[in-house]
Amino acid sequence: MRMLDIDMDFFQTGIHCWEKDNNCFLVDEQISVWPDEEIICFLEKRCGLSKTNKVKGRIVKHHVEAYSFWNDLVNSDEGIVPFEVTHIDAHSDLAYSTSIPFDKFIKSLNSQEMQEPLRTNTIFKERESLIDSGNYLLAAIIRGWVSKVKYVFHPDLDYLDVFGHIVENIEPHRLFRFSFCEHIKNKNVYLELISPSSFCFERKYDYMTVALSPPYVKEDMKGKLDIIKQYIDII
Repeated sequence: MRMLDIDMDFFQTGIHCWEKDNNCFLVDEQISVWPDEEIICFLEKRCGLSKTNKVKGRIVKHHVEAYSFWNDLVNSDEGIVPFEVTHIDAHSDLAYSTSIPFDKFIKSLNSQEMQEPLRTNTIFKERESLIDSGNYLLAAIIRGWVSKVKYVFHPDLDYLDVFGHIVENIEPHRLFRFSFCEHIKNKNVYLELISPSSFCFERKYDYMTVALSPPYVKEDMKGKLDIIKQYIDII
């Protein structure tokens, strides 16, 4: 199974960092939203999306909610694990959390309670204190859901926003393996870095998640969701 995972902050000039999940939109004169035609071009030419052949998925407010959707798929007849994630985002979401210390996060995710399925919204709300939009992707890797991450990084990103102690470099500046193996069910999970200019889909995605991420985007981005809705079959 192949998952397309998009954060709307990718479709901006400039990158905003270090915010907790909240509903207040970004106010930053240095950051601007892409024009509609540029977003449409990227979705169709780079991601292979089509208005006539939509991809099943979900639009969420905060990116951590993608984790809940993935859990639903994993525990249904639809989901096949492990799956490959194409992560298109201004941030890696691989443990750069503003609220959860890495050591506490790893210890909590390795507990028996955290390995149980997210069966109710109540349980998910309790776990939001441990899994947030800055670490949900790493949480999915630890739980054995993900086989590989293709990280399409933001055009303005000039550093690797992944902790060096959780990955080892296999090919310089391109391919990494998650190296804290004792915490991962699947011992061979790889991270591939892909520039926006070189990224191109290989075949249609099975599912997609799209996060608005209010604290990281200008309020104008809300209107861009109308573009996204033309390509996604909401489930």
